[in-house]
Amino acid sequence: MVRLLTWIVLLAVAPAVPAETGEPQFEMVEYQFALLWPHENGPDADHADAATVDAHVAYLGKLSTAGRVLAAGPLIDGVRRVGGAFILDVGTVDEAETLLAADPAVRAGYLVVEAHPLWAAKGILQKPASVDRFMQHSFLGLLKRPADAPEFDEAKLAELQRGHLANMEVMHRAGELVLAGPMGDDTVLRGILIFRTEKRDRVLELVSHDPSVAANRLELELYEWRLFEGTLPPRPAE
Repeated sequence: MVRLLTWIVLLAVAPAVPAETGEPQFEMVEYQFALLWPHENGPDADHADAATVDAHVAYLGKLSTAGRVLAAGPLIDGVRRVGGAFILDVGTVDEAETLLAADPAVRAGYLVVEAHPLWAAKGILQKPASVDRFMQHSFLGLLKRPADAPEFDEAKLAELQRGHLANMEVMHRAGELVLAGPMGDDTVLRGILIFRTEKRDRVLELVSHDPSVAANRLELELYEWRLFEGTLPPRPAE
C-alpha cells in the first residue's frame, strides 16, 4: 500500500511543470475502471444481434451523457474486437458493476464485467461531442505484474519506480500519453496507460524505455481503444 500511495502522489505531480509555464496541476481522484470480456460460457459476442448491439451503444451513450461514464469503447486486438473498457465516475467498484450489469449486452450474457478502483488525474477526460459511434482512436495499455516477475530489494524497487515515473513524464511531454494511473486494489492488473497516438509501434517503443518493463516487473498488454469522439483532449500545441 505504501508503494501504491507513493505512485499516486508522484503521478499527481508528474505531468506538472513550474507554474510559469502555465501547465495545470492535476488532482488525483478515485474512479472505477471496468473491462467487459466475452462470457466464457455465453453466446458468441461476435454474432450478437443488431438490436442488442445498438442497445449496448445507446446505453453507454446515455451513461456518458449523464457523466457517469467518462470513457467507453471497444478494445481491438489487431482487427478483432476482444472486449471493452470503461472509466466510470462513481464511488465504488460495486456501483460500477451495478451500472454495467444493466448493459443490454451483459444482460444478454454476451459479456462479463471485471472492475477495479483506479487513481487518475481529475478533469483530463472530456464529455464526448457525440455518443452515436466510437470514432476516436487511442491505445489502452494494461500494466500487469508477470507471474515470473523477479524480486528486488527496496533500493532497486525505488530506482525502478523513479524510472517508471520518469518515462511516463517523457511520454506525457511528448504529447503521446493522455492519462495514467494505478489500480487501487491488489491484483495482477497494476495500472493503465491511455495514449492518443494511433500507431501501435510508437506506443511499444515508448513503453520499452520503462525500466520496470525492461526488468520484467511490469508487462504491457496493449489494445486499440475506440472511444466516443471528443473523449480525449486534443494534442497540445507544439
